[in-house]
Amino acid sequence: MIKNFSDPKIKKLIKDICNEHWEVAKSNDSNIGYLWYMYAAGTKVGTFRPFIFFAELNLLVKTGYITEEAMNNMFGMLDSSDEDNANLMALALLTFRNNRIKNLGVYTLDNDKYKEIDYIRDVMSTYLFTGR
Repeated sequence: MIKNFSDPKIKKLIKDICNEHWEVAKSNDSNIGYLWYMYAAGTKVGTFRPFIFFAELNLLVKTGYITEEAMNNMFGMLDSSDEDNANLMALALLTFRNNRIKNLGVYTLDNDKYKEIDYIRDVMSTYLFTGR
């Protein structure tokens, strides 16, 4: 399921997700914060791993922008051997993420619109690493 995206919009999406999640995670959990650091500013910058999209999809479910069913369908597209499916999934994710940010703003610890979300439980749970 490791993909090498070449579309500049998708590469920017990956970078933006990593930066946003790193900012939230670094004060919540040092291990998860370090993981995001590695992909946002460390030795893994620009590298795609599925957890990046999975975390964003979990956040979109938690904020009501997509359903669990849509998330599962998007997982299927990402897991497909057809690269076009992965690219379409990433572009759909970009659209949903842009809508979330337009309506709620960037996810930060001081943004009240996200105050009900427990990052470690709701977004970056171990379910990401064991269930998908």
